[in-house]
Amino acid sequence: MYALAMILQSNLIRALPHVDLSNVDYHDVNPQSVYFTIVLPYICYFIIFIVHLRKKSLKYVVDFSDTFFLLSIVIMFFYSFVSSSIVNSITYFFQYVLIGLPFYYLSKLFLFNIKQDVYELLKDFFAATIVIAIIMCLIALYVANHLDFLDPMYHRRFNIRIARVSVPGVIPLVHAQTIGFAIVILFCSIYTNGKILKIPKSRKIVYQVLVLMFLVFNLFLANARGLILSTVVALIIFLVMYPRKISKRVKYILTSITVGATFYVIKYTNIEALFGRLLNTFNKGDGSIVQRNALYDKVIKNITSNPIFGLGTNGFENGYYPHNIFLDYILSFGLLGWVLSIALIIVLFYMFFHTVRLKGKHPLIVLLFALVMYFFIETLFSFTLWMHKGFYLSIGIFMLCKHLIVTNRISTISLKQKK
Repeated sequence: MYALAMILQSNLIRALPHVDLSNVDYHDVNPQSVYFTIVLPYICYFIIFIVHLRKKSLKYVVDFSDTFFLLSIVIMFFYSFVSSSIVNSITYFFQYVLIGLPFYYLSKLFLFNIKQDVYELLKDFFAATIVIAIIMCLIALYVANHLDFLDPMYHRRFNIRIARVSVPGVIPLVHAQTIGFAIVILFCSIYTNGKILKIPKSRKIVYQVLVLMFLVFNLFLANARGLILSTVVALIIFLVMYPRKISKRVKYILTSITVGATFYVIKYTNIEALFGRLLNTFNKGDGSIVQRNALYDKVIKNITSNPIFGLGTNGFENGYYPHNIFLDYILSFGLLGWVLSIALIIVLFYMFFHTVRLKGKHPLIVLLFALVMYFFIETLFSFTLWMHKGFYLSIGIFMLCKHLIVTNRISTISLKQKK
């Protein structure tokens, strides 16, 4: 599970060897590495099979979501021959099949066949994710501090404005997505005092809250508005679906740390320098918003021009993509894109229905659904179909755990407080 967490963040980790403090460029993205995106993950998959699964007859649980993913594979393959560049389309198809979807299928396969308590497996995966997020935040802050980025005079001296604190060499969204993922996990664990993952009552809640505040601060420094929204929505979903009373001690701790952290940020940092991009979200002149709106206009025009057959797999002009999973389906596959969009919505409602049905005795399902929605919200603003690795993985974990719950292979727990 540690390996799976690292593979999921391989796009972020691969940038670390290329960080050059003497020549830091936040706008230069390192080219994709076949070693980090394909070779290394498949070596890890092979080792996992050899070590844990070699003597067992592997079993795989086919469920409702498998129909959707199988349908997407078939449609994407045949539509690779519809686009203007068949070579690019075939390449895109293999990226989807070999890089994106394995996170769905292998997460289900590993969790089902490795004979270990699913809570222990998930705790390992979540703990590794939190550790990776902390390390990446520390590295990003170190690089920013090396540049005197946190000094308000820095921008005036060099006439440079760095809108996002992240690990150089990768898209800032990748850095922010790791942080938001860790925030959702850590918040839900703290909120339930560890019970949601069967963690014994922790006496280290102060340290956990401090780590949570540190991650939240770094998420805002990353200035990824879509991921801030994704994190907030995921936490709201969790709180609404599993409300509970918070002890006075926890309230005092949370309030004290929040007030202290807020005072420090206001007193000792330059709000405009650090969070200017976030504060200017609704300004009409915001460059990112203007570019995204222009992109959406092009997408809609292409959809209306090719409503039946679409443009084909990865058929959008100059390698751009719609930055929205539904528009991606419809633009590429026409009417069949609408079929995939509706099918995905049905899958999400299917998961919502089972979350509501099972959450009373299995609150873990609420956390897993919140994580699905965390990644889903971001699919509405960023990335393209083969890049939604976290989304596919979260669906796989949810579906497998739902199966284990229904077949009574996961024991019930309760978050209700004793009087």
